[in-house]
Amino acid sequence: MTSRRRFLTVVATAPVCAYPTRARAQTTPAITPVVVNLTAAQPDVVPFFYSIEQKLFEHAGLNIQYQAVASGSLAMVAVLAGAVNIGFGNPYTIVNACSKGAPLQIIAPGSDAAATATTIFVLPDSPIRSAKDMEGRVMAVTGLHDLNTIGTRMWADAAGADSSKIRFVESPPSSNIAALQAKRIDVACLFEPFRSEAIRLGFRMLGSPYGSIAKSFLVGAWFGERNWIAQHHDAAVRFADVLRVANEYVDRHYDELLPLISSFTKMDIDVLRRANRPHFPPTVTPGAIQPLIDVAVKYKEMPTAFRAEEILLK
Repeated sequence: MTSRRRFLTVVATAPVCAYPTRARAQTTPAITPVVVNLTAAQPDVVPFFYSIEQKLFEHAGLNIQYQAVASGSLAMVAVLAGAVNIGFGNPYTIVNACSKGAPLQIIAPGSDAAATATTIFVLPDSPIRSAKDMEGRVMAVTGLHDLNTIGTRMWADAAGADSSKIRFVESPPSSNIAALQAKRIDVACLFEPFRSEAIRLGFRMLGSPYGSIAKSFLVGAWFGERNWIAQHHDAAVRFADVLRVANEYVDRHYDELLPLISSFTKMDIDVLRRANRPHFPPTVTPGAIQPLIDVAVKYKEMPTAFRAEEILLK
């Protein structure tokens, strides 16, 4: 369905009053203001915008005010400074910050990643045919210490290469296709929507680094500062309960929600339709976080491992 009117008719059937799953003393929750930071230009946050449009937060007694920021790292800075209450970011960044003493706690899941969520690409005529061929070559990644880099290193090492010999360089994701075409770089790790565009252009795929980490794991999460959560625990639980309902609905009706996704990501619906779609688990499980901790320790991005349960909302 493509029309906005038809879309609203469909989503209006969602169970807007079904959010409570945990026992609470009061039937009607008090209205609680919650300030949220998120990166709006990504499909991972569609359950949040769906919840806003369908007034799920209002039904839960939450007065949500949200602000768009450029990255999850900026959202984390704002949360730790007390400027906002809840942020959205990459769990890999969150667990790294927690290992360094940041008092953060994961409240609710965003999306999880299948093994094919990111792909390593080279040009069709590139001489690079294997992980071993990447040694000494220049590979573009979003950040030198991010999950794409660590996943690529794990993938390359497992394939018999020495990942320490790959020359990783930071590059904005939006520029990497052009950089490959101009041969300023030899290899690029791409995620959506750039992954689908690379496939359309006929770039050759070498591998999927996320598959070396785990079959699936969480790549987006809502988080807060521990003291704020302790003082507003019921509000944090209500926020998580709303997203449980929204995640379940969006996961079943993602294609029908493409007009909504396009409206806040500013991405063309045809581009969204071609892209690998995210999946939205209803709750956060330790198994969706622990692989991120373990791989960070393996590649010395964190000093010691800890149990994922320690940073989850209880």
